Amino acid sequence: MGARGASMLATVWGVPDVTLWRTAVADPTNPDPAIPPFPPTQPEPGRRAGRSPWLVGVAGVVVGALVAGIPLLLTRSSGGGLGVSHEALHAPANLNDFTPMTSNPKMPPATKKRTETAETMSAKNLSEAYGGAATTVRKYIDPELGDFVTLEAIRATSPKPYVPYVDAATIGFAKPLQEVDTIGRTSCVVQNVPGSGGKQDTHVQICERTSSHLTVRLRFDGEGWDSLEDAVALTERAWSALS
Repeated sequence: MGARGASMLATVWGVPDVTLWRTAVADPTNPDPAIPPFPPTQPEPGRRAGRSPWLVGVAGVVVGALVAGIPLLLTRSSGGGLGVSHEALHAPANLNDFTPMTSNPKMPPATKKRTETAETMSAKNLSEAYGGAATTVRKYIDPELGDFVTLEAIRATSPKPYVPYVDAATIGFAKPLQEVDTIGRTSCVVQNVPGSGGKQDTHVQICERTSSHLTVRLRFDGEGWDSLEDAVALTERAWSALS
């Protein structure tokens, strides 16, 4: 796969750091909330303790493997076979309690401006990755400014999410560090993070539903995405608003 293909795959499936956005907006000492500072060494009240560096490293390796393994179908520049359409898409005004970052009164003006620019450029790059299909990208935030979700919608079909196979027993865990779980017509990439006592904590990273003419994908950031059912329900809410 050439450099162009790798760039497109990263655009479509790159998995963002789950702590950077939250740190950026929550730290009043940060002069520019759009540029996250170093993560705090102590957990915030009511929040779970941060993950250890080696766990973050393991997760990074797995995420890299995921990006490298996405089918080449997504890189077809002509859009052939993707069911591409140019009919405009309009992101919903909210996703349950989540509202757009660009209209949230608690967001600093500089953050709103940067978010708007990022949404515009991401939609452009996403359209190019899908052969010119109509797209929309919107970032949402919860009322407490702790959890985030990024909506990506494309007037085209997509393959089901994929992660490389790992025999969990060979790495000493009950579940692989990453897997794809499906409920109904929605498939999600789930990270099983090693925790205390040999247990694994679940974190939903991405959920997607697709048809012959539409793909709706949500990317989840923050510490509140440990319920697969909740993530799927929010994805279905976005799908209903866009289909």
